[in-house]
Amino acid sequence: MCKLLSEQFTVLLQTLQRELEGHRNRIEDVLERAGIIASIRSPEADCVRAGHDQLAQLWALLWAETERRQLVLDAMYQAQQYYFDTAEVEAWLSEQELHMMNEEKGKDEPSTLQLLKKHLLLEQTIEDYAETIGLLSQQCRQLLEMGHPDCNMKHMRFKVSCLCASAHSERISKRQSQIDRLYVSLKDLVEERKSRLEQQYWLYQLNREVDELEQWIAQREVVASSPELGQDFEHVSFIINGFILPFLTFAGTQHFATHHVLQEKFTEFASETGNVGQERVTAVNQMVDELIDYGHSEAATIAEWKDGVNEAWADLLELMETRAQMLAASHQLHKFFSDCKEKEVALSSFHVVSFSSPVDSATTVCIVKILAQIEDKHRRLPEVRARQGSTSNTSTLQRLLQSFEQDIQLLVTQVQQTLAVCPGIYALYIWKLSCTNVKRNEVCSDKTTKFLCKNLQCRESD
Repeated sequence: MCKLLSEQFTVLLQTLQRELEGHRNRIEDVLERAGIIASIRSPEADCVRAGHDQLAQLWALLWAETERRQLVLDAMYQAQQYYFDTAEVEAWLSEQELHMMNEEKGKDEPSTLQLLKKHLLLEQTIEDYAETIGLLSQQCRQLLEMGHPDCNMKHMRFKVSCLCASAHSERISKRQSQIDRLYVSLKDLVEERKSRLEQQYWLYQLNREVDELEQWIAQREVVASSPELGQDFEHVSFIINGFILPFLTFAGTQHFATHHVLQEKFTEFASETGNVGQERVTAVNQMVDELIDYGHSEAATIAEWKDGVNEAWADLLELMETRAQMLAASHQLHKFFSDCKEKEVALSSFHVVSFSSPVDSATTVCIVKILAQIEDKHRRLPEVRARQGSTSNTSTLQRLLQSFEQDIQLLVTQVQQTLAVCPGIYALYIWKLSCTNVKRNEVCSDKTTKFLCKNLQCRESD
């Protein structure tokens, strides 16, 4: 409205200026003739001279007032244009402020990423709008430098009623300060919303990493928690191979690798799993620490994720260690029984050989009987294991295992006593089996036998 009135006053002034310009020739002609008359010595000369001076003064005053009003109207127009521009800027800033107050964060990682990209484009637009704010500030400084008073349009009909320059400057300055504050506030809102979207995006990223890592750990827990310990020496060797490389398949006929090769594969698997898993767990922990240090709004939830991952990783390491120990114990156990079978066959064939001493023959028969009893204990071992899995009474299982261990210890003692009575038969037996490089402690290994029962007891105690 004020801008429209300013334009109307400008049109009226331009009309007045054209009218004055139309009277310029006549006024100049009158002043010229009056000057000629005033130069003649006559009684009317003084009166004409006074009229000439008064007309010239009024004419100059009229033009001066017209020019002053032109300046006032120009200042008023620029001021109203400034107010119009500030109103548009304020409306645009308010509209963007509404966008920044939107609480939408995205339902998942892709949608949050799209919102973040859209926000970055809007942020760049707002950043570029600083040029418009700068031009408005420059326009404000020009108005203040002009020093022309603003106009009170309520009391203006045919002339301009002007305010003092200080009031004009104060109004312009306040308006510009308000625009500057709005722009700064908008930029703060932009940073806040950007931070919220980034935190939400990082949260989804961390959630994805945690889920993938937990799935990776769970897959290996399935293998590490397997209760299968093998039925014989070859079977347990295959299980060790399967535990190390659970998804390995061979082209053609499957075969069993040597214990040395399996041990190398076990070391390789343990190293690979430990390195890869520790690297991934460390990366997740680093992400969690960075988000917490950043002041993420979901710091408590993130800390719970971190604890869950670390606990799962620790459980996996413990399961792998336990599984490795169980397989190693089972491997030693079945190797012991395999060696016993070989020695039993050798002694059985050796029993038919003629001896010069009847004591040696009787001793050999005694050893064969003792080994037969050991074989009977070996056959009972699956029954003990079955009872271990089906019975929940710990004390009963402990008594069963202790009795089993005592029986084996008794057999070992009998073998040692028998060989001590007649060492010659043992020397001859060693000579017969020299091609297999068998030692005496392999025939009756007290340490290996005890290890089996201790292992079963430890498992039951756990």
